[in-house]
Amino acid sequence: MRTSQNGIKLITSFEGCYTKAYWDKYGKEWTIGYGHTGPDVFEGKIITSAEADELLKKDLIKFEEYVNNKQYVPFQLNQNQFDALVSFTYNTGPGNLKKLVAGRNLPQIAEELLEYKRSKGKILKGLLRRREEERKLFLTGTITNPQPAKKYESKKNDSISNIPIGEFTFHMETILEWTPINSFFFLGDYNNNGHLDLYYIKTSCPEFVEIHVLNGDKNYKEFLLQIQTPLKEEGADFDYCLGDYNHDGFLDLFCIKKNKTGTKKTEVHILSGKSGFKEFIFQKETALHETDNNSKFCVGDYNGDGNLDLFYISKQNNASKHTEVHILKGCDEYQSFHLHGETILGETNDDWDFGVSNYISGRNKDIYCIKKRIENENNKCTEVHILNGLTNYRDFAFQTQTKLHETDERFDFYPIDKQLFIICKQGASNTTEIHAIKV
Repeated sequence: MRTSQNGIKLITSFEGCYTKAYWDKYGKEWTIGYGHTGPDVFEGKIITSAEADELLKKDLIKFEEYVNNKQYVPFQLNQNQFDALVSFTYNTGPGNLKKLVAGRNLPQIAEELLEYKRSKGKILKGLLRRREEERKLFLTGTITNPQPAKKYESKKNDSISNIPIGEFTFHMETILEWTPINSFFFLGDYNNNGHLDLYYIKTSCPEFVEIHVLNGDKNYKEFLLQIQTPLKEEGADFDYCLGDYNHDGFLDLFCIKKNKTGTKKTEVHILSGKSGFKEFIFQKETALHETDNNSKFCVGDYNGDGNLDLFYISKQNNASKHTEVHILKGCDEYQSFHLHGETILGETNDDWDFGVSNYISGRNKDIYCIKKRIENENNKCTEVHILNGLTNYRDFAFQTQTKLHETDERFDFYPIDKQLFIICKQGASNTTEIHAIKV
């Protein structure tokens, strides 16, 4: 990743441009241009503004290398976070970058930036202003061109027909502060009042997994449910899905235990929504071998028989060299398969997320493939590619770029018909945010 114009603007605004070499009393060395130092700088040296710009471009490269180095910064950064850390490193050096990041997550790094405001033990106003601007840029997240927030109601008269494809239809901050990267989010009508509620599956708990349901009717500013479940992850890899397993009108939580099962099979454990997720209504090994984090699980009625089937999407390391989909039958408790198939999509990785919903009217569910990052310097955005269920995912039903910039592990995606809902776990508002795009 390279520094953007926003990052360069931040650096130059604080460094200032000096075309004549000066003695830096803090760094104890001759300095010229935008903070450039080295054996080529000496008393009396003079350069032009254009030469100062060229020196800055060359100097930035070495600092960008530190921020791109996973030994220094073991995170996938967005552009603003990257720019902020380059500015910080340019000013304080790579040693302080390593110290800043060590043992901290992204929210903690943002707060720790403000501690680097001293020189020789004295707080300098200029350093404090710079740290505040770097922190502001670091937290400037994620959604561009926001529209005014409005409440989403899943009612027949709620129309998005006039909104162009790829544009935002919805923005909302929630009562939740920033939530962990390893948490899971889903949308569904918890209390059958016609509004989409937000299900927050908190896995970073000392013992048992927790479920928190936010009230969509109250703009996600209050809770409908906060409960500790009987599920323990105990070091295994889990995936989660939401759906009405037993047709009782309540959304149940599918807990997919991928490995460390003892049976050497992927297992399904379903918590009853009717019981407030306090009881299991189904626990069984499946016909699928143990799986890993190169996969995604979703539920949906593949063949229209009224049962929720289990979609196993294998991203990579497949013999076909394509992303594959394997669908376990809900009608026989996931002991056999509806489908084993390669898709038209090549192998994928952590830059992709997946969901299941109906884009085309028909029996088979379509698979929404969300490409979070694209290799296009001129148009960094999130893309949506929808695999056609009617052809067993051998072609695309729809493909589009969106108004959402490129995304990362802080984002969960949840398709519902013609909308793609986006859960930003660490939003610019310092909350967990919900957004939606028309597809």
